[in-house]
Amino acid sequence: MSIKLSEFQVDPEDIFANDKLGRKDEVKNIAGLLVNIPTPLTFAISSAWGTGKTSFSKMLKAHLTSQGRHAIYFNAWATDFADDPLTAFLGEINEQLSSYIERDKSRSEAWIKAKQTGAYLVRKVLPVALNIGTAGILNIDGRIEDKLSELTSDFTEDAISAYTKDKKQIQLFRKHITELVSDETASSIYIFIDELDRCRPLYAVELLERIKHLFNIPGITFILAMDKDQLAHSICGLYGGNFDGAGYLKRFIDIEYQLNAVEISVYAEFLFEFMGFTTIFENRAKCSPSFNNEKNDIISVVKLLARARNLSLRDLEQYLARLKIMYYAVEEGCHIYPYITAFILYLKMYKPDALRDRTPKEYRQSLKRELLIIAEQADEKQSRIVSNIESYIAILLFGDEWEPDENYIAEYRKLEAGQTIGSPEQKEYARNVAFSVERLIERCPRGIKYDYIYSKAALVEQLKFGID
Repeated sequence: MSIKLSEFQVDPEDIFANDKLGRKDEVKNIAGLLVNIPTPLTFAISSAWGTGKTSFSKMLKAHLTSQGRHAIYFNAWATDFADDPLTAFLGEINEQLSSYIERDKSRSEAWIKAKQTGAYLVRKVLPVALNIGTAGILNIDGRIEDKLSELTSDFTEDAISAYTKDKKQIQLFRKHITELVSDETASSIYIFIDELDRCRPLYAVELLERIKHLFNIPGITFILAMDKDQLAHSICGLYGGNFDGAGYLKRFIDIEYQLNAVEISVYAEFLFEFMGFTTIFENRAKCSPSFNNEKNDIISVVKLLARARNLSLRDLEQYLARLKIMYYAVEEGCHIYPYITAFILYLKMYKPDALRDRTPKEYRQSLKRELLIIAEQADEKQSRIVSNIESYIAILLFGDEWEPDENYIAEYRKLEAGQTIGSPEQKEYARNVAFSVERLIERCPRGIKYDYIYSKAALVEQLKFGID
């Protein structure tokens, strides 16, 4: 039973076996586009953090490979410790395309020459000579300015010769890479670069420079998986708030694709099983029959809250990891009421201001406001879940006895009875709250107090996980 997902894996024999987000058709559609579009090409898969870009990229790479295409997966974030991204990048090509390179003598020779030239570029030319040669693309780096000043002040024949040699090495590198990818049996080599937005900004910028100006060659397709908005923001931080980070990125991207949204409830059910919630609730049900419905209750309210907050896939993973820890922190056989437990943790993580210290009346009204926001987005079935949450608040908050707070629900009773004006939806909601309160008093076992639940939520909210 894990509190976080392991790295996404693709089985070459069954590529979509782990496709929990229903991306299969989307992957095949993009693959069909990539194999037919002319090269060179830089294709960006853009989507917010935690929305499944990595799993999509890995399935797309595997699908292209299954069709006899040559593909490389490069995790930029995992290599941003390197001084120059070209070193790590050439290393990945060497490792992942070894069988393709070694079975052809001309390709092997071209690759040996490309590596030799690349080593020279890393040592001597890059980033200065490359930046000078591409100053129209990125002309704000202080290193360019310094080098130009150097050349101006010391404008000797040696300096000119050195620069000419450096430029020739770049041309030679491109020539050798062109010879490497020249293959009538493969329309393109597909190079996937993932996690660009998580890299150091300077490393990400330098990697983009190398891609565009050293590998912009027929026969090569780059697929960049990134949160473009986040990367643009990082670049602005690197070069100054007035710099147009989004405009800069457009210079490197030929086509941008936005991933389709996924149904969060489907992913929630997968995470419940993967994280072992089923086992947790089965063990709790052995302690008391009153726990039998906990699993269904908790997953219903989690789906509701995930939609209301529009949680990303990664956000949902973080939320459920903490919810699981809450259950670990509860004494065996203790009833903690799934509806209110999930809701309080949700507020603690995403709406902490709603839980600030205040008078009991203000506190209850604050929670009520948050519930009404959720209720406005809910359908009829989900609205009943919201009314269940509110019924727990009416009973649990600031009371020593298992009795409803009459002051809290008085307005609902008036609305239900037609004593105050309200819409049909509001009256139905009031009726559900009143009914839920009565049902809880009659059927639910007396358990712990609200302060106990809150203390567990406060505990897990302070914990930091590797998925954060």
